[in-house]
Amino acid sequence: METNSLILTGISTIIKFRNHEKKIFEKIKKIRWKNKVYCQYCGSFLIKLHQRHKNGLCRYKCFDCGRIFSDLTKTVFEYTKVPLWKWFYALYETSQKSGISSVELAGKLNINQKTAWRMLDKLRTCFLKYKPMLKGLVEGDESYFGGKKKGKRGRQTRWSNKVCVAGIVERKGRANIKIIDYVNEEELTNFVEKNVVENSQMYTDGYGGYNGLRYAGFKHDSVDHNKQFIKGNVHTQTIEGLWSFIKRKLEGTYYRVSTKHLLKYLKEFVLRYNLRAESPSRKFHFMLSFAL
Repeated sequence: METNSLILTGISTIIKFRNHEKKIFEKIKKIRWKNKVYCQYCGSFLIKLHQRHKNGLCRYKCFDCGRIFSDLTKTVFEYTKVPLWKWFYALYETSQKSGISSVELAGKLNINQKTAWRMLDKLRTCFLKYKPMLKGLVEGDESYFGGKKKGKRGRQTRWSNKVCVAGIVERKGRANIKIIDYVNEEELTNFVEKNVVENSQMYTDGYGGYNGLRYAGFKHDSVDHNKQFIKGNVHTQTIEGLWSFIKRKLEGTYYRVSTKHLLKYLKEFVLRYNLRAESPSRKFHFMLSFAL
């Protein structure tokens, strides 16, 4: 990819091109279509150019289904009235470090806070498509998100004001999470089966809900946290670090998150965690691929 690419040069170039939206459309078309435009409704490659706008946006007509679509059809940017450079700015800020709140984004882009929130919400929604398959040495655990609860602490099948999140993470690798309704063997085993390559090595704490992993085709070792936290190579320190990372960043950047939108925020943090070793430009490029 060229070194002077809009994607590779970061936020300063995005601001620089705010009055040259045609260059942004050129970049979108290059990433989305690669070498061949295809119909967004039926998948046919039998299309023709229907209309070309001054800003660089192209509309196409499909010979098979007869429908008209554009470079932005079925993307996060479809029907938007917000300039594309502002979307790129929001996406770049989202891909870096702790992300950005809607209040901060609204101030930087001089837009309404509700508009900024909707932009960020659309970006987080597209991140839900990110479902990596983990392999190798994988740790599993659960954590609770939500308000404070009086009384007994620890695992329960259901908490009235808490949301249980199951998580898995490769040692020195990627992570994945899922909100679950009940903490039991069936829920945890199904989650691991769908997100971890069979025959991988699973490490968990001593909770009995993970006992089914051995019968589901996984190697499984556990450590009883009532007695010790590390037993040779068996520990859950990596997944505990992931929970700490998410909760610290969640509270520091967004302060409060509703249960309705919690999964979107968690996916955003997991995606950023998985890209932690990448350069800022590669983080932005990877996240942009989900928006198109």
